[in-house]
Amino acid sequence: MTSEITPEGHYKLHGDAVLHFRFEGVSEVHVEGFNGQNVISSLNLELAQDRDKQEQAIIKVELEHCYLFEASFTAQTAQLITITPYAK
Repeated sequence: MTSEITPEGHYKLHGDAVLHFRFEGVSEVHVEGFNGQNVISSLNLELAQDRDKQEQAIIKVELEHCYLFEASFTAQTAQLITITPYAK
């Protein structure tokens, strides 16, 4: 997003994209406030040690809340499938 304003009165988007991820081996799922919007303010990824298998790393995923929705889970693997430029 830029500081420029469009004729419609919205902030001009620049460099935004839609990212599609695939998470496998998902566990420890927590979802709160699921609704018709499900907007997130950020996606946080963190490598951590698996509590059951200390030699294996897992990925902690957190979808930070916005409009009541928030979620978190762990996954054994994550893959970025596609990146599509977002344009209106």
